Amino acid sequence: MTHRHTKTISKKLRKLAGLARERELFTHQSPQKLRILREHALIESAISFYRVFRGEL
Repeated sequence: MTHRHTKTISKKLRKLAGLARERELFTHQSPQKLRILREHALIESAISFYRVFRGEL
């Protein structure tokens, strides 16, 4: 294997390791983001229900 091939493989392995770190970070952040989105949806739903109940629409 030439030095050029070794360099190319090293670059690809570093990129792959970076992608794996990003995936790990996303996997850990996803539940928190989903929880925040659910809370926001619940609040918006309650506001809409209140408006309909009061006849504001």
